[in-house]
Amino acid sequence: MTAVRTESAPDSGLDSGAAPRVSSLIHVLPGLTDIAILLPFIFVLRSQQGISFLLGDSDTGWHLRTGEWILAHGRVPTTDLFSYTKAGQPWFAWEWLWDLCFGWIHAQAGLAGVVIVSLLVISAALVLVLRTALRRCDNALLAFGLVWLGAYLSTIHWHARPHLVTLLFAAVFMFILDRVRDGKAALLWWLLPLTVVWTNMHGAFFVGLSFLGAFAAGELCGWLVERDPLWARVRLGRVMPYVLTAAGCLACSIVNPYGYQLHVHIFRYLVQENHAQTINEFQSLSFHHPTGSCFGIILALAAAAAFWHLMRKEFGLAILILGWWWLALYSGRNIPIFLIAAIAPIAQALQEMLTVLQNSDTSARLKRVVASFLEVGSEVAAMERHWRVHLVSAVPVALIAAVSLAANPPAALHAQFIAERFPVAAVDRFLTHCTSVRIFAHDQWGGYLIYRLYPRGKVFVDGRSDFYGPKFGEDWLRIANGRYDWQQQLDKFSVDTVLLPGDSALASTMKEAQRWHVVYDDGAAIIFQPSNEVLCTVPASPPRSGSDHGRAAMKPSPQSGQMTQYN
Repeated sequence: MTAVRTESAPDSGLDSGAAPRVSSLIHVLPGLTDIAILLPFIFVLRSQQGISFLLGDSDTGWHLRTGEWILAHGRVPTTDLFSYTKAGQPWFAWEWLWDLCFGWIHAQAGLAGVVIVSLLVISAALVLVLRTALRRCDNALLAFGLVWLGAYLSTIHWHARPHLVTLLFAAVFMFILDRVRDGKAALLWWLLPLTVVWTNMHGAFFVGLSFLGAFAAGELCGWLVERDPLWARVRLGRVMPYVLTAAGCLACSIVNPYGYQLHVHIFRYLVQENHAQTINEFQSLSFHHPTGSCFGIILALAAAAAFWHLMRKEFGLAILILGWWWLALYSGRNIPIFLIAAIAPIAQALQEMLTVLQNSDTSARLKRVVASFLEVGSEVAAMERHWRVHLVSAVPVALIAAVSLAANPPAALHAQFIAERFPVAAVDRFLTHCTSVRIFAHDQWGGYLIYRLYPRGKVFVDGRSDFYGPKFGEDWLRIANGRYDWQQQLDKFSVDTVLLPGDSALASTMKEAQRWHVVYDDGAAIIFQPSNEVLCTVPASPPRSGSDHGRAAMKPSPQSGQMTQYN
């Protein structure tokens, strides 16, 4: 029996060996970490919306108003604040700590501050994923390439909402668990206080438990297949720290304003069967989506890496990859977490595969190409081991933040809800002048209306699908799709104002109904009110050209007749 045996490759990245003496200038030169910090800013500034890319989801609106309410009242809300359909009913504001923090940021720096801090949260997660990958992969080009692919694919879920902190906490968990694999089990106790914060910022704290469960199951599988009795006992002994930590994290997750009832609420919400049919983000990502080809590449690499780790008896990594591989296929909302869990193991497996290929009996030309790639990547990794002050990334981020917070920033740095996606003009020119209305609107617009009209105006529905429940969601869909009983449903809640996308099914139906008339229409949004009532005194609509350009530009939801949001 050898003196040392592990189930994983020895450190070949940031923590290995003493670095050769180099000039002190290296500490201020740019590195891959600087690029990782800047990646989110680069991606959003290349988009048509600029930094407003992160404000493409209206749930940000009600989260910010919740935070402001908490700041004003000094407590966490327990009943609904924003709707007239379920006013005063019990509500779990399970992301209250994010709401509080970003409500304060919004009060100090507006939407620009909210977006900049959200981008920095994404940057921090990418940096941690890169550093974890560099510990297992001695090829910095390979590791960074995977991080770049992952960042690009995860843009589908970049919204200034609490779920971004789950990406950061998941990256922190993987960063710590990677060191635990090298025998630093004492670091596991850091996961307990992290879980307390995670639980109160976003309800996906169970992601961390799944990571711990995967590694515990991996060691248990290793014990089952291990032939050497000594190493079988070693494997079995490694199970308990993961199990105890998972139990401790679960206990720590009780430290929240709702106690264990939060867990019951989240469980009931997640096991509802209608999510995949009615909520867009619970659905699978289409391979026809612009990021579909990138997703396919990552899935193939992850499957190959899982098989590679399985053959090396690194069962924990294989279970982790395959588990989140399936969850990413099942629901698009799981893709960013899958990337965080899989990128470092993929990088490790690919480097080992390339090393085997380099030493195999294959063509000399191919071996030279592989050898050159491994050599250059290793040299870059060696440079990455030196600490840096990251001025190269800090200065551009500071400049972006300063300009975006200025009085008149350029369009790319002007943080605002996207007019092509939300009824900005309709609220500006009409609804802000209405004294008392009960608005029925698209669910994706609910959070925006809360942001603009609360506390004076309340909404029919918004993105809190866990609060409204599946039955209410079905009723909303029947109205939105113009089903036979749409008028009865509106009467049930005394709706006196209907705000819709101009090309929606219900808008076409209401134009034929004598009971309703159009009081505002800018091509993107249309407002109906009862024909025999005058609720607002402003002009019905701004002047319009003969074209339908505004209507064509407005795309409020991926598909008609679907609810689009979740918390």
